Amino acid sequence: METRRRQRRRPILLTSSRQSGTLTLVNRLWGVDSAWGVLEGLAYRHYDKLGDSTSVSFLGGGAVMRMRITSRLLAWAITQLLLTAGTNFANTVNVVNDGFGAYDVATVWGGGEYGTDMAAGVYTLTKTGDSGIGSTWHNGPIAGFCVELNEAAPTETLRYAVGMPDDMVVSYTGETLGTTKSTYLRELWARYYDPSWSLSGASSEVNRSAAAFAAAVWEIVYENAPGSGPKWDVTADGTAGLGGFLALNIDAATANKWLQNLTGCGPKADLRVFVNDGGQNYLVAVPEPATLVLLGLGGLCSILRRRTIQIH
Repeated sequence: METRRRQRRRPILLTSSRQSGTLTLVNRLWGVDSAWGVLEGLAYRHYDKLGDSTSVSFLGGGAVMRMRITSRLLAWAITQLLLTAGTNFANTVNVVNDGFGAYDVATVWGGGEYGTDMAAGVYTLTKTGDSGIGSTWHNGPIAGFCVELNEAAPTETLRYAVGMPDDMVVSYTGETLGTTKSTYLRELWARYYDPSWSLSGASSEVNRSAAAFAAAVWEIVYENAPGSGPKWDVTADGTAGLGGFLALNIDAATANKWLQNLTGCGPKADLRVFVNDGGQNYLVAVPEPATLVLLGLGGLCSILRRRTIQIH
C-alpha cells in the first residue's frame, strides 16, 4: 500500500499592537478587542473535542500571538465568535456619565436600594467611541434613564454593549426584562418623554416631571407587570421577593397617571439599552434619522416580499 506523507500546515500568525491600535483579523471583522483571550480560550477548551493538535504562545504580553491551528478549529472558533462576540462586543458605545439633564432627588426602595436618595431623571451620557450599530449615536451627549438601581453611574468612560430592552437581564433579580415590560417602556417613552428634559438648568416643575418619568421606568422594570393599567402605583411595593419598587418625594400622581394610561397597544418609541457588567445600565432612544432608515428598510422588505409572492 502506498503511504502518502501528510503535508504540514503552516502556523497562522496573528499580530496585534494595542498601543498602535492595529486590529487582528477578528478585530477587523467584528471589532473585538479581546480576540486573543477568546481564541485562546476556544483553543485550549475545545482542541481535545475536535481531535486537533493546537499550540498557542504569546510574546510581549499578548502583543503577538502564534497559533498552530487546523482549519477545522479555526472554522469552529470563527463560528463561535459570530454567535457570541459578534453580538456581545461588536455593537458598543464608549460613554461616561457627565451629569444630568432635568432631574430631581427621589427616595427609592427597590433594586437593592432601601430608602436611598437617588437622582431621578435624565442622565447625560457623553459618547466618545463606538463599534457596529453603536455608530447610530453621534459622539457627544446622549439622554438616558437609569434601569439598574444597584449599580453606580460611571465616573470614567466604559464600553457598553448596545442591546434590545427585551433581552436585558435585571441584575438584581436575575430576570430578563421581556417583551411585555419592554412594550410598556416603549409606549411610556412615545407618549410622555419630553426631549427638553435632556437640557440642564430646567425649572423645578420640569425637573419633577423628569423624575416622575424615571420613577415610572423603575416601576415597570422592577414590579411584576399588572393585569391592568390602574394597578401600577409607584408609591406601593406590589411584588414579593427581590422585585418590587416604590418611591417617595416625587410627583407620584403624574407617574401613576402615565403608567395607568398604558395599554400596550399605543405608540411605541424605538429604544435600546446600554449594558455594562459592573456599570449602571441605561435606557436610550434611537436617534430619529436612524429610525426613519429602519422604517424605509422595512418598507423595502415589504415590497420585495410582495414581488416574491407575485413571482411564485
